[in-house]
Amino acid sequence: MEELFGSEKFKSVVNGSFGHFPVGSQTEFEGSTISLPIMAQLRNGWISTEYIDFKAFMRLGLERRVVTQLNRTQFEFNIEVWELHGRSEILSEKFEMDAYVTFSLTPPPQKQPKSICFSNQDGSDFPATIVYSACYDVYVADRKIVDAQMGVALCTPIMGIPPRNVLVAFEKPFEDRKIGIAFGRGCCWGMRTISPEEFLEGVNEARRIRGWKKVTNPLGQFKVEKINKK
Repeated sequence: MEELFGSEKFKSVVNGSFGHFPVGSQTEFEGSTISLPIMAQLRNGWISTEYIDFKAFMRLGLERRVVTQLNRTQFEFNIEVWELHGRSEILSEKFEMDAYVTFSLTPPPQKQPKSICFSNQDGSDFPATIVYSACYDVYVADRKIVDAQMGVALCTPIMGIPPRNVLVAFEKPFEDRKIGIAFGRGCCWGMRTISPEEFLEGVNEARRIRGWKKVTNPLGQFKVEKINKK
């Protein structure tokens, strides 16, 4: 009985923790759905809005768990790869084409900001708050319509990595009056750990839409390499 009450699992339940932050550095592959409102001025002058459910794929580089001077645990992480893809009805009408939209991290020399996850209390890792930070580009087919847009996504409280059964506030609004397109605030849901194979499949679908070459190594450096059209 003493072994039960003294176990790490029992302590975790008592103090509200359902696990621990990563102790050492590791790679995480995640999939989710990101719902975003898109507003566009159409050729007839009307402004129309639609919600798009983007399929999202991430590779995260999680750093080691540390204890701060305030006795709170935290870990930083890098969003190493981030790809979204989805079809837009109103942009298909606006551009008179079958318009698929993709998001991708802005490539080097642009540096990506650090993301962070930190505990909400002393003595346990969870519940916690997680903040995703990224600099990204947006494309319609192979045309870039957003360049180096900074943004964040936040969720609290979370009870695990990745956050499950919660909505992540996706605060990355954008507006370009010149081309008549705006992206509003949205949300991320259905976050889950995925296999490297599923990650690669999602990444390569987004790259195919942009006309970029396929990648084969889930841990590799993903360069902007366009397919040569003969």
